[in-house]
Amino acid sequence: MKMKGSEPVQFHAIEEHLMVGIIDKDPLDDLLDKMTSDYVPKLTGENDWPEGVKKEFVANLHKFMATITEASHQAKGRTYLYIPNEDLTDVDTACKDKDLIQRLESTVIYWTRQIKELVSNQDSQTSNENQSPIDEIKHWTDRTSNLKVLTTRMKEPKLKKIIDVLDLSQSSYLPGFIDLQKKITQGHKEADNNLQYLNLLAEPCRKIEKAQPRDIPKILPEVLNSLRIIWELSDYYNTQELMMGLLTKISNQIIKRCRAKINREDMLGRDVEKCMRDLDESIECCKQWRVICTHSQKMIEKYGQGKTKWSFDTEDTIFAENEAFIQRCKDLKEICEGQLQFALRGANCKMPVFAGTKGNEWTNSLENLKTMFDKHLNKIKALEYDILDVKNTKWHEHYGTLFKEEVKQIEIIYTTIIALTFKHVSTVEDAVEMLENFYELAKRPSILDYVQKKGAEQVYKLFMEEIKEVEDLQENNWKVRPPMPVSYP
Repeated sequence: MKMKGSEPVQFHAIEEHLMVGIIDKDPLDDLLDKMTSDYVPKLTGENDWPEGVKKEFVANLHKFMATITEASHQAKGRTYLYIPNEDLTDVDTACKDKDLIQRLESTVIYWTRQIKELVSNQDSQTSNENQSPIDEIKHWTDRTSNLKVLTTRMKEPKLKKIIDVLDLSQSSYLPGFIDLQKKITQGHKEADNNLQYLNLLAEPCRKIEKAQPRDIPKILPEVLNSLRIIWELSDYYNTQELMMGLLTKISNQIIKRCRAKINREDMLGRDVEKCMRDLDESIECCKQWRVICTHSQKMIEKYGQGKTKWSFDTEDTIFAENEAFIQRCKDLKEICEGQLQFALRGANCKMPVFAGTKGNEWTNSLENLKTMFDKHLNKIKALEYDILDVKNTKWHEHYGTLFKEEVKQIEIIYTTIIALTFKHVSTVEDAVEMLENFYELAKRPSILDYVQKKGAEQVYKLFMEEIKEVEDLQENNWKVRPPMPVSYP
């Protein structure tokens, strides 16, 4: 650091121009350490300054130290109180020093602001809607640690000395701080108790983090049993609001695990059939979560007593996002089915050979539908947001209003092609062959139903026409002249 900004640095007198040091940790922590150990004791012990200058300087110095102390510890998730280095050996003398009392009151005001911010944030983290039980446990772990540090700090003799001086001087700022001290003590007790019981959820919830969606329902009874222990035995974490929040966080974790299983690239063409299996697993997992949770709630309501009964509004809160995620998975599965149906992107999907003079025409018509479908699919591929995020309402427009309607039009053209092909078959054998071709191609339920209905009608119609032809032949020819040798009796 250059000490004399206006003078050039001379190599032979470099020590007079530059201050050299090493910062081997966070700059703010290094500044705080140097100020606390070197500069503050020296500056506050300076006696050669004019009294007025020193008083103003010391007051601003303590404000600065309080600010960097708070910033340094806040970066580590801690609330730490700065204790000014004042001479309070003689309490009676200190009470008579108005400037000192004013500085101490400024410090207490700063402490009060810090603690109020901490107290106002003492409940669980409900602002983040994507929180999981693991995040809730981490929140209370950090909070317990923070309150423990703060509680220990408040018991330090230097801080108690400041309280004693302000108490004797009857400071009007002290009662509010004393009240906050009590809240911190109580808050530490509550946080410690909450953490003790919430840790019961740690192991089963970590199992969910590592489990496949199809295996999650087997873990859920253990999760709900731990939740019931918290509900029945914890001293503070046992309100309807907190329990509903915790159930919602479990639901969030299940959805998060299912989302991790579903690969966007697989869904958009890389491995459509695998993605459909993953989507089916996720849908079934979310359905089972609702069934198991609702069953547990009914059992507790039936056999529980007193506060052990659960009466949560599960329909509109806990399972709202769960149901939205199930619907989103169904939407994505329809996209996968569309790729199998129109773009033939599947292990066993291939264009059959259509016989007859119009065979190439039918093949070209289906190939054109593939091109049309890929054009609309590219719009889905171009979406920049996470298509599995059910909170993003743009999906309803991009999929429901645009893509789904466009695919419906393609489906209408597809069924029209099916109808035309059956119109050009004239024998049962040709109709059965056509039915087999389209049956192999049919992947969407609506098209499969149409193929079965239209193909069966055409096969049945042609079969009945051949039966009628045989009947007519029997009636008109064979009865008049039976086909037998004249030598028969």
